[in-house]
Amino acid sequence: MIMKHEFLRVRFGTLPIEIKFGSAIKQRQIQTLKNFVYNNNLPLGIVINNSVGMLHI
Repeated sequence: MIMKHEFLRVRFGTLPIEIKFGSAIKQRQIQTLKNFVYNNNLPLGIVINNSVGMLHI
């Protein structure tokens, strides 16, 4: 499994981005990103994968 974490500094603060290879992601696979968003009081984080749809978690 390929996993990459990136953090962008944007106008409203930090935008965490996680890139996953594959089209299905289990909740436990993005727990680190979810924790980072929660612990830093961020409005959102982005997960990019090979899926065709978009899902808000």
